[in-house]
Amino acid sequence: MTASVGAWRAASAMLRSTLEKTLKHNGYLKGSLADKIDQAAEDGVITAARSKRAHEDIRVLGNDILHDARRVVFQAEFDLAHKYAQRILEDLYDDRPSVTALLAEKLRLPLPANQAAT
Repeated sequence: MTASVGAWRAASAMLRSTLEKTLKHNGYLKGSLADKIDQAAEDGVITAARSKRAHEDIRVLGNDILHDARRVVFQAEFDLAHKYAQRILEDLYDDRPSVTALLAEKLRLPLPANQAAT
């Protein structure tokens, strides 16, 4: 809804939040968002390319928004962040049994579906 009305700044902040909550839901509970992204890449849950995009196009953009009151976000920036957030979600949920097995192998326990990742 936020992006549909051109609120690129707010929508971009929500993508950052979604990424962090998704990683928490998948057992990446410790450290900063940067640490969680790196851990997911090290575990092979996301690719190195996705990790780079998660850092550059989602995390850094979100941090800029949270810490710079004057930071304007353009649609092209949001679109790129949205594209990679969607791909990361697909990596984690399209073949859920494989991801769950990998998370178990890495001793990461996904949070139960009824438990919110806060």
